[in-house]
Amino acid sequence: MVFYLDIFKFIIRSDYWAGLRVVPIVLFSYLFQGVFFNLSLWYKLTDKTMYGAWISIVGSLITIAINIIFVPVFSYMASAWASFACYFAMMLMSYFLGQKYMPIKYDLKTIGLYTIVTLALYCISLLIATPYLWLNLLLKTILFVLFVALLIKRDFPLQSIPVINRYLKKS
Repeated sequence: MVFYLDIFKFIIRSDYWAGLRVVPIVLFSYLFQGVFFNLSLWYKLTDKTMYGAWISIVGSLITIAINIIFVPVFSYMASAWASFACYFAMMLMSYFLGQKYMPIKYDLKTIGLYTIVTLALYCISLLIATPYLWLNLLLKTILFVLFVALLIKRDFPLQSIPVINRYLKKS
């Protein structure tokens, strides 16, 4: 979605275009929230729900502090970063506490690889600024296809899909 924010300029009024810059930050915030939600199962399953309350309190304090300190200076961008910092901290707290009380072996190497590749492709997409919308979209689509190709090659071989495997064997 962040590769195609230019399309939203056709949907929303130009007064709101400046607000599109918060979208990537908010999307990453929601990604962290989703990971936190999945990681939070440990304290529910081990009957240590008090940790969930403490993690939420810390997240709230981070959000409140960043908003109080930075909103007067950076406006709504500070709120987006507050959400980012809050959910990132909550995700990390839940992960480390979860590893202490209910260890689960996550493939952190692959998670790290995909995170770095995603951030790198996003940064590259920020450098794409031709005067032609169609060319921008084409170049960003190529970046997206590269990511999907990496994902399929590493973790989802096409041979494992029966319908596709049938056609691959014939060729």
